[in-house]
Amino acid sequence: MRRDQLEHIIRAAADLTERNEFIVIGSQAILVQYPDAPAALRVSYEADLYPIDDTELATPTPVARPAGA
Repeated sequence: MRRDQLEHIIRAAADLTERNEFIVIGSQAILVQYPDAPAALRVSYEADLYPIDDTELATPTPVARPAGA
């Protein structure tokens, strides 16, 4: 995953949750601070995140439609 792809996921999450700040966790969190991280650290195509102001949404919940669909 590239930084621009992570940003797309965050924009889609903002649309779905009506929030605008998120905590990114997991392997793709490195892209927040290091957008040009080595390819070996960017192999996942998934990102884990939740709104910074709502810990209830930190619990994994299935999304009714794929982000970007």
